[in-house]
Amino acid sequence: MNLFMRFGYSRNLTFVLPKNSINVISQTERITDDDIHPFINQSKFDILCHHIVYNKSVMQRYLHKDAFYVSIIRDPFDQFVSAFHYFRKIWGIPYLQNITGDFPMSELLRHPHRYEPELLHSFTNNRMAYDLGFPTSLFDNPSPEKISKYISRLDSTFHFFMIKEYFDESVVLLKHFLNWTMKDILYVSQNTMRHYRSTHDVLPGDRELHRQRAPLDYALYEYFLVRFWELVKQQGVEFHREVMYFKHLRGSVETFCRHVFLKGVGVFKASDNKWHRPFNVTKEDCYLILMNENEFSLLLKQKQYPYLTPTSRNRYGPKRSRKKKILQPHRPNIFKGPF
Repeated sequence: MNLFMRFGYSRNLTFVLPKNSINVISQTERITDDDIHPFINQSKFDILCHHIVYNKSVMQRYLHKDAFYVSIIRDPFDQFVSAFHYFRKIWGIPYLQNITGDFPMSELLRHPHRYEPELLHSFTNNRMAYDLGFPTSLFDNPSPEKISKYISRLDSTFHFFMIKEYFDESVVLLKHFLNWTMKDILYVSQNTMRHYRSTHDVLPGDRELHRQRAPLDYALYEYFLVRFWELVKQQGVEFHREVMYFKHLRGSVETFCRHVFLKGVGVFKASDNKWHRPFNVTKEDCYLILMNENEFSLLLKQKQYPYLTPTSRNRYGPKRSRKKKILQPHRPNIFKGPF
């Protein structure tokens, strides 16, 4: 999200922005004008990168005809583990908190019918497939033929599926497809839960049991993982050299940005080479690179809809917890905005 928000923010592009939340437009495939802020002097938006459930006809109503459709998926079991911990410990979702015992995640896998709510309210039932709009009938009756047919539809609509486990390769491919610059794809690692290790909460057999419970997610992931490596192969050997260079550059920029607000740190300069022209990373660039999705969403709303005045109770959406630390070191208020 930070990549797309940064790209659009720096080029004055317009965003589909949620009205009733900071970063979620809708949890269902039904989206209305009441879910988003109004159009700005045009009939279409440039970018939609906040959370929705995929629905092609709905998205086409708000985006330009030549929109580039991209999504990101990850190993289904790792996604399940991450979602279980996040929605249980951070969001406090009741059906997950109600699972007791030493291995609550394993308990859910072994007895899903005891705990899983209806599909609309589940965060652990083939969630990637749900977010990508799979027909609800497939969740109860996962016909391999119908699953394959829907995945083919996704393949014909989406231009690219990024793979979380190969994120650097994914963003370099994205750079090629969208003709972006190397600076456009720089990022720092965020939204990672470091307070648990998934191996502590997993019993032998859990991974295979999850494969049985989530056939839609596995079919989705395995199909687009193959497609991903087909795209990589088409780039040739030079692509791998570019990825290696990008990993080094990105690490250097992350180190710079995490120290740029200390006294005496200046500008990061990237010299000209065969992959990019010379560019600088400034303190202001780092401020944007380090922004999490909620902060950036508020900044976009402030820029795109300056007439919306946040109140102490509601800053364009639900009140955020003040207990959560975002990133260290402390970042000063460079833009003199509401942050």
